[in-house]
Amino acid sequence: MYHFSYIVLILFVLSGFQLNCILIAKNENSIIVTETVSASEILSDSANAMGNLKSFHFKSTGSITAADNLLLTEIEGEIIKPDYMNLQINGSYSSGLVFKTKLVSHNGKNLILNPLNKKWEAVSGNLNPTGFFTPHKGISKIMSEVYDIQFSSTDNSDKYYQLNGRLNSDSLNYLLGQIPQQPHIKVILSIDKANKFLYHAELNGKFTASNVNNDLFIDITKHNKPTKIEIPITE
Repeated sequence: MYHFSYIVLILFVLSGFQLNCILIAKNENSIIVTETVSASEILSDSANAMGNLKSFHFKSTGSITAADNLLLTEIEGEIIKPDYMNLQINGSYSSGLVFKTKLVSHNGKNLILNPLNKKWEAVSGNLNPTGFFTPHKGISKIMSEVYDIQFSSTDNSDKYYQLNGRLNSDSLNYLLGQIPQQPHIKVILSIDKANKFLYHAELNGKFTASNVNNDLFIDITKHNKPTKIEIPITE
């Protein structure tokens, strides 16, 4: 009888340990739930992180109307705030002729690679590329003016928060210039969970004169990675 009572006592103590473990686990789960941040808080943290960037690599893919007879399909290159850029630009004319060119903006001096003779030429004084295409201002405007922000229903990534929202047409002036007025532009933002940097933005709206909705993809990488932009030699 003595041995049986001793075994019952041990089992009772062990069951108490198990109960305590279950309660601790439940409490820890409760803490995790209470500390969940909102979509607007994540957006605010990301806006601050992106605002403090000194440099980044920028890429946009998708059709943008740059002039009546000019369509840009891809812009990619290095950006150093406030006004240094080294960009590769792909596009096409209304005639169907495809072109590739480069643009370098260096502290107020702007040069473009003539796609016909492959020579660097100064951009005319009344055409300042940083006036209508300033990626760091464009990204900042997106982050500060996006509304109806919420978590994406497909937000299951371990690395990124996926946020859905909407933008007005003039929120994209620094990236796309003047685009057709429309009720709203849909946007999906991918924000790194660790450093809060924006890595990807997907926009859906009317970005060309055709007045048909299409997608525009923006990728931002190499956040604050050392880079150097120099003025190319001209003849």
